[in-house]
Amino acid sequence: MPAEAPPPEPPAAAPPAVPGWRRLPSARTAGQILGLALAWAALAWWVQHLTTAPGLWKHTIFLLKDRGYRFLLDLLAGAFLLGALRTRYVALLMAVSVVADGAILSYFTTYRRALSWVTVRNQAGEGAAVFGVAFDLAAPYLKIIVPVSLAVLALHARLSPRWERRTGLLLGAASVWLAIALGLHLDHKPLYRLRTFETADGIAHTYGYAITWAAETLYIDQRSLTKAAIEVMDQPADRLVELVPPQDLGRRLAVVQVESLDDALVGFRIGGRPVTPRLDEWAARGTYLRVQAPKRNGSCDSDFSLLMGTWPSTQSVPYRLPAFPFERSIIGTLRKAGVSSAFYHGVDGAFFERRRAFAKMGFDRVAFREEVIERAGVTDPEWTLPDGVVLRLATKERRSEDAFFEFSITGTSHTPFEFSLEGMPRELFPGASGRDENYFDTIRYVDGAVGAYVDGLPPGTVVLIYGDHWSQVENASIGYRSQVVEEFGVVPLVLFRTTAAGPEPLFTIDPARARSAELRLVDVARWYRRSLESTAPAAR
Repeated sequence: MPAEAPPPEPPAAAPPAVPGWRRLPSARTAGQILGLALAWAALAWWVQHLTTAPGLWKHTIFLLKDRGYRFLLDLLAGAFLLGALRTRYVALLMAVSVVADGAILSYFTTYRRALSWVTVRNQAGEGAAVFGVAFDLAAPYLKIIVPVSLAVLALHARLSPRWERRTGLLLGAASVWLAIALGLHLDHKPLYRLRTFETADGIAHTYGYAITWAAETLYIDQRSLTKAAIEVMDQPADRLVELVPPQDLGRRLAVVQVESLDDALVGFRIGGRPVTPRLDEWAARGTYLRVQAPKRNGSCDSDFSLLMGTWPSTQSVPYRLPAFPFERSIIGTLRKAGVSSAFYHGVDGAFFERRRAFAKMGFDRVAFREEVIERAGVTDPEWTLPDGVVLRLATKERRSEDAFFEFSITGTSHTPFEFSLEGMPRELFPGASGRDENYFDTIRYVDGAVGAYVDGLPPGTVVLIYGDHWSQVENASIGYRSQVVEEFGVVPLVLFRTTAAGPEPLFTIDPARARSAELRLVDVARWYRRSLESTAPAAR
């Protein structure tokens, strides 16, 4: 009897599925990826919507189209990244995204314009120096951004082990994203417009920030930035020149630019006590103007305007442009008139590259943080030195009582208003920990430090004191709020001549006009320059 055939072996079990690349996605996989991408895209679109402006447009329908295109780009990018990356890389991407959102939002809150890559590239050091302050400004938005980002990350970590990276879904998302971006560039809003009239605001309003920043690296270089900054110098800034003829400012000149000095402080009291008694006195007895501070791209815009008598660039801090014609500053005019010039500031000379720019302007002496520490014997210095220390050094080092130009910039009242007050007690808000309370005792100290400096000036000195920009402080408990006109913060500007009897005004104009805030700081800077050029006495 033939041997019985062995039973057939059961078919081998299929190996367990290993996550890999598949040609066609399942509906479930696609739904999961697109669902998370939708949440992330909505967050990105919201940040872009808050911080960009449409630029040139003809009809509301164009605005709606741009916003729709931008959302599609955000959604497709999110689908590709969340579908292609493992959770540990998504976590890194989320962290970078949150930091970028914080920087974008804090910059917009301060300057009311989109953060460009030119600014990131040229001012990264300054941004890092005020890192904590930036996130204070962005905190209300981050309370939404961070939880949503963490939720997307948590869901990705939970679901991604069941995902298989799908070639069809990923290539499809990437292809459609590229097609929309190219279509917008070729037939709607060409990216090369960044070379001429378009700004990061307008481009980012259509494309979002990633494409805009990439385009800036391609189309904008130092030469074009310098050319644009020089062209801005010829823009009109003659509102005060048309009202007041040039004045003889004499040979004794002192300028103090005060950090975060609000016009709302003038005459403001807390518990019956004036916050800035010296400023109140100068406003009452000198020439007092409410002006808009041209903070376009950096906190150095105001000192640039004063020294150059012109608008700052909207694209880049001019101090960062080595080929900019700094020799055209007012320092050249003063030098020809035989007036020595000195500059004092408690912040590092590398901040905004002021040291290099001021050397090209021709200042006879400069004292930044480094020099003040050495010459004033300061120990345990903070990021910015106490204004009293800086201004006392300016008085001590004055070489002539007959002919001088001293330009000082304060720093103690830089947000978050927690720098040393040289032992002065915080009496207006004792024990305060919030910036909207700390501001008032800080600015009270600065008012006293500037007042002591003014008291040390010889009679006949023409003094110009102004705020570099607004503080953005609001304190409902005492009814305080800083003011904005035409998107610029309103700051006080006082001009007076020192006399034995106290300050006297340099000129008078209609009080309603002076208080209207229609004048800008750059208008006063242009008038100041014209006065020096037309009336400065020849060198003796």
